[in-house]
Amino acid sequence: MLQEYEVILAPVDGSNESELAFRKAIEVAKRNNAKLIIAHIIDTRAIQTPSGFEGNFTDEIIRQTKMMMDEYVKIAEDAGLTHVEHRIEYGSPKVMIAKELPAQNPIDLIMIGAT
Repeated sequence: MLQEYEVILAPVDGSNESELAFRKAIEVAKRNNAKLIIAHIIDTRAIQTPSGFEGNFTDEIIRQTKMMMDEYVKIAEDAGLTHVEHRIEYGSPKVMIAKELPAQNPIDLIMIGAT
């Protein structure tokens, strides 16, 4: 008996590894007619900057992240998925991916490129 998935989480960070996992998640979602949640976690520990630069630096990170997520959603929809959601979250990527997002959503499968 094959496992059936209803909700798949695909965390992305722009790396080659996450890209490969994302593309595999699309295929699994298509086979299962599953909802795909594409998530990017902005690591708040990594964006701490010297005083005076926070606003512009953070705004640029958010702008680039939104552009990246729009592209991932387009790729998923162009591949034939109709149930696609994207999330931009803040915090520790490991905690958000392993604990917080699964607690907030009925996720059956996490397809991730690396730890």
